[in-house]
Amino acid sequence: MPENLTLVLWLWAILGALIGAAIGQRKGRAGAGFFFGLILGPIGWLIIAVGPDLRQKVPASSTPPAVVPSPAEPQSVTARLASLEDLKKRGLVNAYEYRAKREQLLKEL
Repeated sequence: MPENLTLVLWLWAILGALIGAAIGQRKGRAGAGFFFGLILGPIGWLIIAVGPDLRQKVPASSTPPAVVPSPAEPQSVTARLASLEDLKKRGLVNAYEYRAKREQLLKEL
């Protein structure tokens, strides 16, 4: 076999593997894309392209759930005061509500 033909086959196999990996990356299957591209070339690319998408699907508008302390673990008074202060800074509690709740928390000390 001529030396040039061997070089062309190696380059074809490497290029096929890299293209297969790039296609597989978009489907969450980069390793399989590399393997099928290396072994089968363009046929492997098609197999990966029409195969299932294994990436985890997350809705774009989803927000992480808020962390809510369980009733079994009550917050300390200082933590509740800090939380109240944060609510006031964000404008979710007016000055009157802030003072009333703060006095109620301070009585718990």
